[in-house]
Amino acid sequence: MTKIERLLTRFYMTKEEKMLIKLVKTNEGAISEMLHPSRAVQLAAVEKFGCAIAHIEHPSPEVQLAAVKQNGMAIQYIEDPTPEIQLAAVKQNKDSIQYIKHPILAVQLEALNMTYGGDFINHNKWEKLEDDRKRIAKIAPGSMDLMIEKSIICFCPSDMKRIQGLSEDAKIFAVENDEETLEYIDNPSTAIQIAAVKENEFAISYIEDPSLEVQLAAVTANGTAIEYIEDPSTEVQMAAVKQNACMICYVKNQTEEFINVALEGVDKKYDKDYVNGILSGINYKKLSKKLQEKVLDAFMALDDEQNNLLHWGEDNIWR
Repeated sequence: MTKIERLLTRFYMTKEEKMLIKLVKTNEGAISEMLHPSRAVQLAAVEKFGCAIAHIEHPSPEVQLAAVKQNGMAIQYIEDPTPEIQLAAVKQNKDSIQYIKHPILAVQLEALNMTYGGDFINHNKWEKLEDDRKRIAKIAPGSMDLMIEKSIICFCPSDMKRIQGLSEDAKIFAVENDEETLEYIDNPSTAIQIAAVKENEFAISYIEDPSLEVQLAAVTANGTAIEYIEDPSTEVQMAAVKQNACMICYVKNQTEEFINVALEGVDKKYDKDYVNGILSGINYKKLSKKLQEKVLDAFMALDDEQNNLLHWGEDNIWR
């Protein structure tokens, strides 16, 4: 209400209305005893006691705004507050966000003391401001903007545990950037597990009883992941060897099919350490004579430079 409006209202105000205004300014609950209080009385009440709006039936936007400006917590008594009301409430009291079911992005930023810089969200002292970090848990489950979720994960990954109803997209973002964030996710979905193991072979070590699908995704992305899989199936072993022939060392039953796949890695395009890794992983003495000859032929077919530097591997065959 503007100054002119106040003056006009007072001029046309009845004696009774003036008395009611005086009453609501001194007693927060007084308006609850009034039947159809005037606009002036309602405003007088909430401008003094914001939460008095709880006693006003169908308050106008003007009364709602006045109430939250006096006490942000008054928003808990307002049904479906507009963005303007939401923002006014959190500006007055940041903790009032706990009473907003669907806070808009600007409201979330205000509540968490964040700033939006066009392409990114910033908070200069995140780890030092525990009040802001605690306020994460006060935002309604599933209502946090994805951009803010991602920012919190970047600021301090462990804070993702405070977010109620963390979105699937945010969880995937987290594990793709740091496989250790898996420990902050209860019962991660298959999609989250796969996203993690595709980015880092070590991620599978954080997953309890990974499914065959997850194991295959891990070794297909990086064969060395087989090192962290307990009792890998033949299918998983084969996928690992196809991705990295050196992983033949994790295959106990080296059948002809496995040997053939491993020997495909014995090629001029691979460096000497890789080739020697394949040779070292083959259980030469346990192979049939036919396969032993096949292994030797493959290595002897290498060019002279490689062959000369394969003595370590060749010597190991005959140990």
